[in-house]
Amino acid sequence: MRRMISFIILAMMIVGMAATIAVPITAWHERAQTAEAQSGDEDNRYHTGSFPRAMAFDGELVWVANWGDNSITRLSVADGTVIDTLTERIGEGPVAMAWVGRRMWVAIHGANDVRTFLSDGSYDQVFGLTHGINVPVALLYESANDSMWIVNQGVGEVPGSVVQIEIQTGLFNRYPVGRFPTAITYDGKRIWVANGLDNSLSVLDAETGEAVATIAVNAFPISLAFDGIHVWVSHYDGSIKAIRSSDLRESEEILLDALPGDPPRPVQLLYAFEHIWVTNVHSDNDTSNIVVLKALDGSLVTTRPVDTAPISFPGTLTYTDTHVWVVDWLSQRVVTIEPSDIWRPDPANAPEVIESTPGIWLPTPEPTSTPQPTATPIPCNPDIEARLVVGGRGRVNDHLRGAPLNLRSAPGTANTQVVAQYTAGAEFEVIGGPECVEIEPSVGEVSWFQVRMEDGSEGWFIEYFQDGYTVDPLPAEDE
Repeated sequence: MRRMISFIILAMMIVGMAATIAVPITAWHERAQTAEAQSGDEDNRYHTGSFPRAMAFDGELVWVANWGDNSITRLSVADGTVIDTLTERIGEGPVAMAWVGRRMWVAIHGANDVRTFLSDGSYDQVFGLTHGINVPVALLYESANDSMWIVNQGVGEVPGSVVQIEIQTGLFNRYPVGRFPTAITYDGKRIWVANGLDNSLSVLDAETGEAVATIAVNAFPISLAFDGIHVWVSHYDGSIKAIRSSDLRESEEILLDALPGDPPRPVQLLYAFEHIWVTNVHSDNDTSNIVVLKALDGSLVTTRPVDTAPISFPGTLTYTDTHVWVVDWLSQRVVTIEPSDIWRPDPANAPEVIESTPGIWLPTPEPTSTPQPTATPIPCNPDIEARLVVGGRGRVNDHLRGAPLNLRSAPGTANTQVVAQYTAGAEFEVIGGPECVEIEPSVGEVSWFQVRMEDGSEGWFIEYFQDGYTVDPLPAEDE
């Protein structure tokens, strides 16, 4: 039996997943019902059809696509009551869903098409081979260009592709990616696709579809999630990486060699409520669990054993305004989790919403405490005055004649990363420094100061470069 379960899990993962010291969450709110009938109203709550493969929220109902019986179950977000079950014109193998406006888009794996259904559940239209769709496995709505992106998985050695459909016009474009793509996400500017057989990520410009980069990752990436700073990627070997969207480089701070379990299988990643949620499935259901990571730094918040959820093979995730929803592949059950001790933040400190991607939140920074102003520091170079003061404020000037000033991860340019770039007028707090680093032998050492920008980013600015100051101190507010 366990071997059969392992095979089922492997098969469902290989088809492609749409879309990673513990401090326990103290206020999990869980609700679950088995598919078997219970007394009273309990027989019609929190259950799905056969092999629930995808979920999506339309603002009122949670839709569940059932791979095993070619149906869609719609649940009340209030109490999980089954509102209805759609069977007409669903097609064979519904595998992914995305809600846009008043339509639910559903990828139909077996029929090689994508179908839309209106909010009342009625069939609307179909996009198929004439739109470049072939073995669709994942969907993504990208609001900046009002487009639906469909991942075509391809077969064997045939490279995969993504199709961009303009929702208002129906016009489409098709762009190549790697072999056997499994997942897709969007960082506000670029489309990211995980290529299972190439062990890579394809990064495309969302405006033009042009390939921006190909990033090597671990063996068989199966899920992606974007948290506003990093693109998270999980792999079949149980590892998780985080790639900075700002410079397309792997984060040295966020790297999980393996989740709990032997072997671990991180089926799906979800970014919600400032955390990364991971369904971690094994053939041994004693070790299957739901893992919650802090998006800001990748630290483990909690690992929830599924045997107490109760849920045995957690596969697919979605979220509503207040809960994360987890569906069980095998038992056809749904669990909702309310992380009330970590959400919502105080409105005054609420995370920034990326306007072009509704539902994606920029994690609330945990800033270093601002030190009090200190006396003028000893300069790194006797010929160059150090003008910034820790605890004071400054502003980027136009010494570089229109070019942006790099904010770096550490002082100097060797073995440091560009965190962000800022043009003239950008203001900041000075929170550390100076650190003395030589980058121009003819000049000698110059001062680098640690700063916090108004958008919350932190890093290091060089104070003097190419015979001039790159930043100016600002007068104290009481002056």
